[in-house]
Amino acid sequence: MEHRIERASAVGLAAAFAFSAVLVVSSSARAASPSPPATNTLRLTGSVNGTLTKGGRVTFRLGATEPGGFQKLSQLSVTMTLHNLVLAEVSYLQDFNAIAIRGGQLITIGTSEVLNGSFFRINALDVRTETAGTQLNLTIPGTVLQDIPAGTLFQLEATDEDGAVVDIVRAANVQPKKTGGGFSWGQLAAAVAGALFAGSFIGGLFASRRKPQVRPSIYAAVQRRLEEERAPK
Repeated sequence: MEHRIERASAVGLAAAFAFSAVLVVSSSARAASPSPPATNTLRLTGSVNGTLTKGGRVTFRLGATEPGGFQKLSQLSVTMTLHNLVLAEVSYLQDFNAIAIRGGQLITIGTSEVLNGSFFRINALDVRTETAGTQLNLTIPGTVLQDIPAGTLFQLEATDEDGAVVDIVRAANVQPKKTGGGFSWGQLAAAVAGALFAGSFIGGLFASRRKPQVRPSIYAAVQRRLEEERAPK
């Protein structure tokens, strides 16, 4: 009988020791597990959907998350580039609840005003914003005024009042034309002319709310190409 009691006590001690070891290992594992990264930075999601040919409809969607609250967001923008040259830009300024196209005027969302750029026509009645907590969602539908060239990229960008900037790039799903027509230099020159028409008021607003980015000059590129074509061969 004494042997049985001693054997039972030994088994009980072994089980208690094993249970304690499990608790120690489990606690150590929890302590060693990395904590999830803090989401305290400006973030952006976005998409470009639609038919990118003349007469088609396109929709730009941007969703910005600002940890300090959506009120701290100052600007959302969509910049259309081809070979690093800026062809068009659509911007939303939250403080004014308005949008602008490079080469156009500032118009208030919800009004019947219309923006006409080189590539897009946007009705202020169609633009939608949704805000809650740290999130601001922007939807900009528009009509395509001329074919978007193959190789075009759309840079979606968000800027807050502290100067923080985040951007993502979406490629235009456009196939090159087989006829050889493509995107002519005449069309490019027309786009440049539209961009040159930007008003000083809009330019001042953009300059005051975002750090200028150094981009290749589309105007210089067009000028060089025209000079090359005119030069005697």
